[in-house]
Amino acid sequence: MNIYLDSKNHPHIKIVVLLSSPKQVDCFIDTGYTGGLSLPDKYRSLITSGRLSFQDFEIGDGTILTEEMFRVKIRYEKAEKHISLMFTKGDDALVGIEFLTGFKFTLDLKKLQIGLE
Repeated sequence: MNIYLDSKNHPHIKIVVLLSSPKQVDCFIDTGYTGGLSLPDKYRSLITSGRLSFQDFEIGDGTILTEEMFRVKIRYEKAEKHISLMFTKGDDALVGIEFLTGFKFTLDLKKLQIGLE
């Protein structure tokens, strides 16, 4: 399944990121993240496009981080789109609102169901 709830009911999605070669990445869906995709630094060596810019982000504790931004093509099922990409020191991959834009995202924690159309 490409979209699912883990054992703690956190929403996940498996997408293909077109880096130097296609890589399937399991990502948390984070609706508090306005960007497109955040990947762990271990993927940085696979990026083939040049840096586009720098962007400031405010994280949960109020700290402002300045990160390099890239543009990357991703695939989810039959849909393909270009979204912004940043790398982080953490181990988790995240997709945010930029990725979700254009889809209908449903999260029903009463029935423990998730969907993306």
